[in-house]
Amino acid sequence: MTTSDNERLRQFEIKRLEQQKYNRRIYRRLFTGLIIGIILFLIPFIFDTYNKLRTEPLVRAYQKNTPKPDPSLAPARAYNRQIVKFQQRKVKQPDITKVQKDLRSPIGYVTIPAINLKNMMMRFGESDWVLEHGVGVLDWTSLPIGGKSTHSVITGHTGLANQVYFDNIRYLKKGDVIYLHTFGKKLAYEVVGRKIIDPSDKRQYSVLNVTKGRDRITLLTCTPIFVNSHRLLIFAKRVPLKTAARTKTTRRDIWSLEHVWMLVVFLLILLLLIWFVYQRHAYNKQVQAIEEQLRGLNDKDIQDENH
Repeated sequence: MTTSDNERLRQFEIKRLEQQKYNRRIYRRLFTGLIIGIILFLIPFIFDTYNKLRTEPLVRAYQKNTPKPDPSLAPARAYNRQIVKFQQRKVKQPDITKVQKDLRSPIGYVTIPAINLKNMMMRFGESDWVLEHGVGVLDWTSLPIGGKSTHSVITGHTGLANQVYFDNIRYLKKGDVIYLHTFGKKLAYEVVGRKIIDPSDKRQYSVLNVTKGRDRITLLTCTPIFVNSHRLLIFAKRVPLKTAARTKTTRRDIWSLEHVWMLVVFLLILLLLIWFVYQRHAYNKQVQAIEEQLRGLNDKDIQDENH
């Protein structure tokens, strides 16, 4: 083998070692990318599981400790009658502690099948603590116990880390059913409309006042998502439980932010795998080319020896 051939062989060996190092880097990048992708993909499941683990004991405790009928119903009805007068500016705001002394205790929970919202704990008020732990009832509106001349406004966060309880109410449509479990009662409401208001214009909040003779609730959250400059209102009217049970549930949250997030992460993982397959194929071709060149040198050495 000539000096030139030895140099070529050395260069081939260097190139082969470089390809091996490059291949190891590819594997490391793939492994890191897959781990990150899997974690990102699992975030919605992790959050959902966390919420279930946190709320299920509260729901069981609420169901166990709330008698039927709840003795708090009578003072709650009296409170709601006073709320009507308060909204008309005839009396001072009624004292909620006459109904429930511990305002951190749940007054019930909300279930909305169309957006897969299950057993979201509901408390009185809209303090930071309340909205960090579920949804709240605005303190100047009716308690959610049903009955004529009541209008309960239930509010929850949207688009905040770990506080996305009402993210998907924006997808609700007319006819979708909302279930409330409060004060030992189960109530059903049917979505009848929506409206977006500017919170800086207090006059627009008048739509949340009690309408005489009607039994209604409103779901309230911030909108647009991540901007939160306005308020989205989802209006619903009381319907019999039998009517609600006959209502077909249509999933409205297929293209929710959570599902879009999962789709994007899945596509990124897929692209990462395609990139790896391409890089692996290119590496194999380069190794094959180096091996063919080495075989060519060996064949040349054999021919030189025969001569």
